[in-house]
Amino acid sequence: MASVKYSSLVSDVRGRIGSMVYSGWKAGVGYVKNMSTSVNNPNSVSQDLMRSALSRASKYWFDTLTPAQRGAWETYAKTKPGYYAVPAGVKELVGSNGGIMSGFNAFILVAGWLKSIGKGQVADPPLSVTPPNKPLNCAATCTSGTLTVNFDPPGGTLADDVTRVWVADASGVVHKQINAYVVTNLATAAITQIKGAMGVVIPLTQLVGSHFYVQCDTVSATGTKSGGSNTAEVIIA
Repeated sequence: MASVKYSSLVSDVRGRIGSMVYSGWKAGVGYVKNMSTSVNNPNSVSQDLMRSALSRASKYWFDTLTPAQRGAWETYAKTKPGYYAVPAGVKELVGSNGGIMSGFNAFILVAGWLKSIGKGQVADPPLSVTPPNKPLNCAATCTSGTLTVNFDPPGGTLADDVTRVWVADASGVVHKQINAYVVTNLATAAITQIKGAMGVVIPLTQLVGSHFYVQCDTVSATGTKSGGSNTAEVIIA
């Protein structure tokens, strides 16, 4: 990034010339940088579908829920849905909500969980519902472009509970994502491709040598979620 020095005739430069963007900080210091040609948040098909689902959930909150139901979601929000401590030094893919949130945010969060496992919208919060146990002993190996994920299904799992497999590339080239092969009470998942930028499907055979992280969690049909399993690391081969 280059700095810009103004003369007595030119006091400011703003805007774009070709691929260069001219701007300045509040202190009056100007700068020039290359215009970004990449999109960090692409409009892939899966992202568009999730955005549409969350938009519908937002409309549902304001147009359909009763004041009593919204109040119940406020109560539920105080239980920190989805909040789990992140062990030091562990790559956490499942994540957490980071603390207490509003009832609306809790409602949208649960709507997203349900959408990710193919379940419909729920109107009432899962108050007094015990979350699923987290999957155990997650392990991953890769041979000839097939990523095999093994885990112990969580104990006490119900028929409608779904265990999700999360996959992320350590380099950040591939978006962190819930893999398309969501599985129910299945101890092995075989994955041969992943989504990259702009939703393009990339066979793992094209990512040989890449360092991947894998983690599992479980979501129930009532909208509760388990904590994340241990994180497995694997080199794509």
